[in-house]
Formats: sequence, structure tokens, C-alpha cells
Amino acid sequence: MYGPKKVLSSLKPKIKRLTTHYTPVVSIFYIYIFYKLQVNTTFIMNPLDPKEFRRQGHMIIDFLADYYQNIANYPVLSQVEPGYLRKLMPSCAPLNPEPIETILQDLQQHIVPGITHWQSPNYFAYFPSSGSTAGFLGEMLSTGFNLVGFNWVSSPAATELESSVMDWLGQVLKLPEAFLFSSGSSFCDKVPINTLSVLGEQSL
Repeated sequence: MYGPKKVLSSLKPKIKRLTTHYTPVVSIFYIYIFYKLQVNTTFIMNPLDPKEFRRQGHMIIDFLADYYQNIANYPVLSQVEPGYLRKLMPSCAPLNPEPIETILQDLQQHIVPGITHWQSPNYFAYFPSSGSTAGFLGEMLSTGFNLVGFNWVSSPAATELESSVMDWLGQVLKLPEAFLFSSGSSFCDKVPINTLSVLGEQSL
């Protein structure tokens, strides 16, 4: 049996890993849903149960598909006032789980109104929409496999896929052969991506 202190203590390494491997926004949403779904005063549920993953995953896909189907109906710029969400949030993390249905209702009622809808067809600021079906599904696969591809041994497929796709990009930008992984040169391992971007702009 797990008391509240033991439960929260067990979550600390998970949260630390999240903030290390994911962007702050992704980490915040993950921690929020993790707390809402899985923290309980008596036990912690299996964090990756295939049946629940399938059921809840379908619900989230439907939620996002509905959001994009109706995105043009939302005001592009959020109409909320600063501090609106803090007033709606509990003062501490919940110790009892909530069903995914309740979480999605909270997202619709409290989170969506606080979003500036960058993917809206009515949005004309800064730069074009960056979302796409391929991008979302690719992100799902990447997150689903939960790979840590910091070297070849840790994930051969991720390492070789990355080098192949980066070669495609280098070819499109007409970069010198030495910049490509396929050249066998160690030089390409040492060139930061912003340098590739600068050279690509100059070649275009």
C-alpha cells in the first residue's frame, strides 16, 4: 500500500526524466495528465497499460480531430485575462485519479479558450501554420517508441534514419559532399544544424 508521501516520492524520478527529455510545454501537459490519471492514495496504476492506451489514445485523437475541424470558429487570439487558469486550478496536485473523459472536458472548457490558435486559417501573423497530419503522426510514433537516440547502440534505427534524412536535406540544399553522412566524413558530425541552415540559405 502506498501513502500520499510515498506516491509523490515515487513520481520524482519520472518527472525529472520528463523535464530532461521533453520540451517544457510537453512536460507540463504530461505531468498534468499523469497526476490527474494515475496518482492515488493507495496505489499507482500501470503507467502503460495497452488496453487503456488504445482506449484513451482514440479519445484524444478524436478530441484533436474535432478541434481542427472547428478551429476556424475560435477567435484566433485568446480572449482570456492573465491569471485566468491559476484561479481554476487546485492549489496542490490531486491525490485521486480522474477519468480521461473528465480531463478532456477540462481541456475543452479551460485550456482551449486560453490558446492562441496558430493553426487557424484565420491566423496571419509571424509564420505559416506548421502542423500537418504527417507531422502529428510522426511525433506520435517517435513518442510511442520512447527512443533515446544519443548514439548508435542506444537505438540503431533512430541513428541511421536520422543520418539518412539529414542527407536528403543536405542534398536539397546542395551542400558539399563533406557535409553528408554518406560521405563517411567525420566533419558532418561536428557541424551544428544552424550552420547547415545558414549555408543552405546562401546556396539558395
